[in-house]
Amino acid sequence: MTANCASLASEILHTLNKLTKLYLWGTYTGRYDLRLPASLQCISIGEGECSSEWLCSLLITLFSLNHPVKCELCDVVLQLSEDINGDEAHTHISDLRSQILSQDLSNIEILVENGSKELFELLRDTSIGILHLMTANCASLASEILHTLNKLTKLYLLGTYTGRYDLRLPASLQCISIGEGECSSEWLCSLLITLSSLNHPVKCELWDVVLQVSEDIRGDEAHTHTSDLRSEILSHDLSNVDIFVKNGSKELFELLRDTSIGILNLMTANCASLASEILHTLNKLTKLYLRGTFTGRCDLRLPASLQCISLPKGECSSEWLRSLLITLSSLGHPVKCQLWDVVLQLSEDIRGDEAHTHTSDLRSEIRSHDLSNVEIFVKNGSKELFELLRDTSIGVLYLMTANYASLASEILHTLNKLTKLYLRGTFTGRCDLRLPASLQCICLPKGGCSSEWLRSLLITLSSVDHPVQCKLWDVVLQLSEDIRGDKAHTHISDLRSQILSHDLSNVEIFVNNCSKELFELLRDTSIGILHLMTANCASLASEIFHTLNKLTELYLRGTYTGWCDLKLPASLQCISLVQGGCSYEWLCSLLITLSSLDHPVKCELWDVVLQSSEGTSADESHTKISDLRSEILSLNMSNIEIFVEHGSVELFEILRGTSIGILNLKTADCTSLA
Repeated sequence: MTANCASLASEILHTLNKLTKLYLWGTYTGRYDLRLPASLQCISIGEGECSSEWLCSLLITLFSLNHPVKCELCDVVLQLSEDINGDEAHTHISDLRSQILSQDLSNIEILVENGSKELFELLRDTSIGILHLMTANCASLASEILHTLNKLTKLYLLGTYTGRYDLRLPASLQCISIGEGECSSEWLCSLLITLSSLNHPVKCELWDVVLQVSEDIRGDEAHTHTSDLRSEILSHDLSNVDIFVKNGSKELFELLRDTSIGILNLMTANCASLASEILHTLNKLTKLYLRGTFTGRCDLRLPASLQCISLPKGECSSEWLRSLLITLSSLGHPVKCQLWDVVLQLSEDIRGDEAHTHTSDLRSEIRSHDLSNVEIFVKNGSKELFELLRDTSIGVLYLMTANYASLASEILHTLNKLTKLYLRGTFTGRCDLRLPASLQCICLPKGGCSSEWLRSLLITLSSVDHPVQCKLWDVVLQLSEDIRGDKAHTHISDLRSQILSHDLSNVEIFVNNCSKELFELLRDTSIGILHLMTANCASLASEIFHTLNKLTELYLRGTYTGWCDLKLPASLQCISLVQGGCSYEWLCSLLITLSSLDHPVKCELWDVVLQSSEGTSADESHTKISDLRSEILSLNMSNIEIFVEHGSVELFEILRGTSIGILNLKTADCTSLA
């Protein structure tokens, strides 16, 4: 509780390896010499005094912790040493500021309750990351230096604000939060206009804020004043502003009517109710987030611009959700409906047979609408939710865990307009998903699956009888924990035997995070199209390419150097380099490989940069290119059709004098270079 205590504790502080908060009281001068433990998350100076030198050296010490840390300056008076006055004081502060300007303080979150002009001048041009101003007086004192804080990402304000907002904000700001207090309509309008000028996405959080009209404005004058404010705000593009409202009011939402805000977060059902009258007027609103409990019929009138509605947490009745989906279907363009941590409820007065009838009626109503434009995300699902979706015409479904895939398995085949299914989680055993005939793509963005599950998924896809994509992005292929060694080898062999008996030529596989085991599972299969998203995938797949006897199209991304050693199947009709780079040697040897196929084959070069080998000198590179060209000139490449979108002089020089049969130049620039 005193500076003397802090001095006595200085030798042992750094040894307190679980200390998260340190509170100091008293008067501190000279250089800050407390050694802090790496575990510290907050240092708070409650009541007392400190010198500029002490505070500067404290901030430098906090920077050295290399993790986010709070510095709370509650009731602290900043003092200069008594023997430093006039010009010497100015020079002293300048020297201190020079020291802290040389440090990256973006990990420091500063809270100021009783500030002073001298304190904020000390912070001018620093790289602090977060600033809390606990009173309107602090905000006023800080107004001159805020725009100089070039790494400030979050600004928190508390207090009462009236008049015109005059804080100059730094370009780095990502969020301004008004925690508790009051503000006038004029102040809030001018804040939003200021935020619009930042020209990048920025959040404006209005938590427990009361919107007030100036005390001397009443009646018709108040109405005119609000109208003038709205006219001003309507002339600015606020599509970069993401507004959060917790304690809203009718007046607040009327202020937002017809504005161009881009994202709106309504933190309670009451806010949503108050906002319902103006939502449809927000003509640039793309995302709407709702929290709270929603029952009855969803009566939200949504703007045509809406692309996503998200329920991060809360509850809703079956009737409310059903009417929301119907409302979304009327938008007439693709729209996302994200159901994260949402509990689906029946009205308390509906039970037993009546509940069953009620659910049936809801489903009948929803089935009469075309929901193919609706993309649904489910994180916290239930059997009741999926039953509500049974036989509906939703177009895209995201299931965020394996558990919800299991719950949805009974109704998936009834979704007769479902074109895309996204699965996250870990899947083992046999894949028992019954897929609808409409499915065009199944995607596993992240998770794990067993060899057995993947094999049975591919077999299921083969039965769809039309082209279908299977995207394996960040997926780890797993063996059952009890299968090891020779038994594992036999298990994979058995799985492959099963998959070989099915025609997979309709299946288009995308692989991003691959393994040798995955490609061994695909060996000798009849897949029709393969996309390899990295050069590493292509390297791992190189051993099995030639066994894919129905592979017609191969798409490659990544950077390829050295000699092209891909053994291609005789069935190949097209190889496409979608994006990346390749060396002269690799491209020449690819063309040589393609010429050996003895049938027409396409080689598509889309967004590909032709590179020289890094360790090759100019003369050596010239000789190497010449040798490679000599080799391809000796071959008959009349079976090769080359597509070029982004060409170069070097690429066309490689093709000079060759016997390629067809050349497609996709741009006028390519034609000029060729």
